[in-house]
Parts: sequence; C-alpha cells; structure tokens
Amino acid sequence: RTDSAYTVTLPNHVGMLTSRIAVGKDGHGWFTNAAPKLEETLLQRTGKDIQGIYHVTSKAGVASAMLAAKPKFELFRQSWNTPENTLMDTMQMEPDPALQMPELLTVLDRSTNTRAFAFLHLRGPDDAGHADGWNLTPGSPYMLSVAAVDAEIGKLFAHLDAHPELKARTAIVVTSDHGGGIPHTNHHGHGLMWVNYVIPFFIWTAAMTEAADLYAINPGQYMDPGIDMPTSIHIGPQPIRNADAANLCLKLLGLEAISGSTMNLQQQLRWTAPKQS
Repeated sequence: RTDSAYTVTLPNHVGMLTSRIAVGKDGHGWFTNAAPKLEETLLQRTGKDIQGIYHVTSKAGVASAMLAAKPKFELFRQSWNTPENTLMDTMQMEPDPALQMPELLTVLDRSTNTRAFAFLHLRGPDDAGHADGWNLTPGSPYMLSVAAVDAEIGKLFAHLDAHPELKARTAIVVTSDHGGGIPHTNHHGHGLMWVNYVIPFFIWTAAMTEAADLYAINPGQYMDPGIDMPTSIHIGPQPIRNADAANLCLKLLGLEAISGSTMNLQQQLRWTAPKQS
C-alpha cells in the first residue's frame, strides 16, 4: 500500500526514506507534491527534525547514493546534504534511466568490500501514465515504458550475474509511490481508489531460491487487505506499505532502525520464512 492518506509522489517518497507515514503526531508532515522552494527543507516545513535512512548510513560509515529523476527530489538534497552536514556520498538528478543505471553500477562496484545503500528512482511509467493513461494493453505507451524500465533493471541483474561475489551480498527492494488509472491519466483526485493505492513491494536476495508471498512469510505481523485501504496505523495489523522500506533496507544492511520512525520500527518485516525448529 501507499501512504494511508496520500497517493501522490513526494509524500510517499519521504515516507519510503524515513519509514513514517505523512499524518499524525509522529508523521513526517510533508503533504504537498509540489517541488520545494529554493532551500526549503523538511525541518522548515514541518518544524521537526525528520531523520531518514541516510542519517543511519552516514553514522555507520556506509556509502550511500540517491539517483533521482524529478526536480522535486531536491527536497532531500536541501534537507540532508547541506554544506554543514552531508549525509549522501552521491546525489544524481538524471531523468534518463539509461544514464542512471551506469551510475548505480558504479556505486555497487565501489562497494565491493564495504556496505552501501543506493536509492534509484525510475520515473518512466509515471510519465507515460500521466500522458496516455495507465493502459495495460500490450503495446500501449504505459506498457512500453514499463518494459523499458524492466530492461534497465535487467542490466542490474546481468551485472550481478557477471560478478558473483557482488551478487551474493546484494539485496534489491522494489516498490512504488502510487498506482494510477482513476481518473484516466491521474491518481491525485481519487486517491482512495484501489488502483491508485495498491502498489508493488518486492524483495530479492541471491539466497532466494523460489518466490514467496510476503504476507505468508509475515503472518500476524501484517494483514493482506484485499483491495481495501486501512487508514490508521493504530488499529490492528496493517498492510505492508512502501514506508516499511527504509527500516527494511537498514535491517538488510545490519543497521538499526531510524530514530523517530514508526513503520517497521522493530524491523520485523521478514523477507524469508523463519526456519522450522
């Protein structure tokens, strides 16, 4: 699921990187989807010191990168890569995935003997959906865009296959900021429609030998809501949300959860079934 109240880009990406939803006393407080004003920061907008995954990686000396494709991601540079406190080792603003992937592979290759975290934002399907609709017919502009992104991710897997040692110590988490299709070329006006809030969430490691459902691996911890959207994180088991991602990635890196975060705070989201005793 997306954020429980928003199916727009920037609130969800803030959630992915901070493991918080937008609303509530402990929410990250960023509600707008507009690009930030010059030098505007999360602290200035919300009045809170919103920490994210890069605070933890920086403290631990883990190499980090953000490879983003939209100008609105300047929010993270302005908030977390200040002259006084640089948390990301690499930040690239590049809309072309054919240029993003080589940089990602460079980041991975530099981390052969060390840990690293890289956030890669691929915008093509979002652009195609807004321009022509989230049309799932084979050959539609949207599906061609999905195929193009799939080919770029294929380059990542090909690189890992060619470097077995790197592959053995790499994990990939794939999710989305929103779905789309209602209205036809949008997802903003009718956020609480299932096609807009149901999103993918995949985890891959080289040790996995077969596919499994995350809800089946995490019984009792998370709830598969069908096509419903639970709107409160305080009532019963919740669906897996994109905001679980940051603390999941930190767990994969062997690092602690983000201070002040609320989603997956105990880093309880499993990616493999527990071994039977």
